[in-house]
Amino acid sequence: MSSSENKKRTSLLNSGFFAVAMITCLLLSIISVAVAAGYRAGQEDQTALAAQAISDEIESQYRHALTDIVSGNFAQAQTRIQYIENTAPDYIRLPSLKTKLREEQAKSEDVAPIATPVFSQPTATPIANVDKLSRADLEAQLNTAIANSDWANMIELAGQLRRNYPEAGEFDADSAVYRALRDQGVAEVDGGLFEVGLFHLRQAQEMGYLDAEASQRLQWASLYTEGQTYWDKDWTRSIEAYYTLYQIAPYFLDTATKLSSAYANWGAQLVGYGDYCGANQNYLAALEFQENAEWRAEQVALEAACTQGIQPTPSA
Repeated sequence: MSSSENKKRTSLLNSGFFAVAMITCLLLSIISVAVAAGYRAGQEDQTALAAQAISDEIESQYRHALTDIVSGNFAQAQTRIQYIENTAPDYIRLPSLKTKLREEQAKSEDVAPIATPVFSQPTATPIANVDKLSRADLEAQLNTAIANSDWANMIELAGQLRRNYPEAGEFDADSAVYRALRDQGVAEVDGGLFEVGLFHLRQAQEMGYLDAEASQRLQWASLYTEGQTYWDKDWTRSIEAYYTLYQIAPYFLDTATKLSSAYANWGAQLVGYGDYCGANQNYLAALEFQENAEWRAEQVALEAACTQGIQPTPSA
């Protein structure tokens, strides 16, 4: 092979290597750009997700703070407000939330605390020479007390019967009182006399094991009265009590009506706080249990306010 041909071949090889090198560099540049773009996109996605998580947490803290304020848990509400202020000082609802806290704190300072009512056990009327009565007399008086629902003397007479005449046995004395307390308590709860019904059922429970029916009435009345206790004071607690009762006894008295009204009332209160989305959800919940034209109109207006930013028109 001549020297000219060798030079030509070498030149071609060098050109090929150069071309391959250029292509390789070009590919590496493209890959680098793509990797960089992907990294930036990933970083942007992560930033967006982090921002959304913070926004969601602020909204959550806002709603919990409202609940704390309504419940009178002002210290916890202040902690939540401080979190919002530190995280998002320009949060649009922050000023109204702080104002609401100050207003409720001022109200609580002006109102004397209300004592929780306690249903105390009636005092027995002393029975003359009860410790000297014969077994027959004690049993007769016990039966009369049971018939008259004289709960205090029932317990006193039953105890005296057992002390003076142990042979009378549990069945003849305590069992009679237990049965009377149990039956009366169930009847009272079914009739809506919750406080006295709960008292009698708890007295029976102290004397012996409550059967399934009596246990149910004890649980139902406890939840119902809890809902009443928080009515117009803490709608979330009232809703929780009635909702739990509805899950286990949906047809017990007016449980469904109470639950729907509690949802609607909480929704109305949230409107006053400017929380239209939260109010809308509560009106929707109320309408699941009871259709109401006024609530439906409120809900439609609130849904528009929540999704489109339209100021709701107050109901007449």
